[in-house]
Amino acid sequence: MIYVLGSINFDLVIFLKKFPEIGETVKGNSIFFNLGGKGANQAITIKKLNGDVLFIGRVGDDYFGKYLINNLNQFNLNYEIKIDNNLNTGIAIINVDEDGKNKIVIYEGANSGVRDEEIDFLKDKIKGEDLLLMQGEIPFETITNAVEIAKKSQAKVIFDPAPAKLEFKNLFPYLTYITPNEVEIQMLTHDISELDDKIDFLINSGVYGVIVKLGEKGIVYKDRDGRYFKLDAYKVNAVDTTAAGDIFNGAFALCLNKNFDLKYSLKFSQAASAISVTRKGATISCPDYNEVIKFLEERDEKNNN
Repeated sequence: MIYVLGSINFDLVIFLKKFPEIGETVKGNSIFFNLGGKGANQAITIKKLNGDVLFIGRVGDDYFGKYLINNLNQFNLNYEIKIDNNLNTGIAIINVDEDGKNKIVIYEGANSGVRDEEIDFLKDKIKGEDLLLMQGEIPFETITNAVEIAKKSQAKVIFDPAPAKLEFKNLFPYLTYITPNEVEIQMLTHDISELDDKIDFLINSGVYGVIVKLGEKGIVYKDRDGRYFKLDAYKVNAVDTTAAGDIFNGAFALCLNKNFDLKYSLKFSQAASAISVTRKGATISCPDYNEVIKFLEERDEKNNN
């Protein structure tokens, strides 16, 4: 089982030609509403890729919370969602320009209330053969408690350090894999200049494997056993990069859970992410398992297991 403990948001997405400057008003070309939040994005990715997943999160007792739960039901996702009577549902306001790049403002809302009840639920469920996938959009104390529980249970932990915070350095000894982008790894290793040295710092600090997501430049992977891969990104026409990193992480968790060959797992995850950026939206942009396999077969990529 893959457990995803994290955020769930109501996304309000506006597509526009260019981002406004300070004090400038620009016209949006289109708008739509969407289920989002890094935790929900990752859990739905795993579900759409035929993975065994359970999402743990929190929403407010409001219209947006009801909307999100209805969406989770449409995906037939297994979840443990608490309805918070004191906090509104998390909301993300997302602007996407004509190149598919985005700027996002998040109101944490009920995500900031993810604490003891969710931790107690995880503690009763997670086992050594399981995997925990987490992100940085819930309280740090909750993240810390969760990774400690997972390590004690001997479950693998994948952590997406987004949005990046210096305090995440305290988590390194508990993480099996960490998946920062260029901005996030800079935040976590700010006094180190070379990328390979940054990666080595994370490994020497306790992380087993590091995946650095470099966008159009691909990814770099290195682990404690000395395996190293630098993989180019798949070339696609990007429409909207929202949730591309979440979809990569969800796909990688699925591959680990299925014991796929490591290099193939990275390529599978890159493919899922690449397909997603050719579509608008967050969770709705995620491909299904057969789409990813077809994409890889067209590029003569095969699992060596």
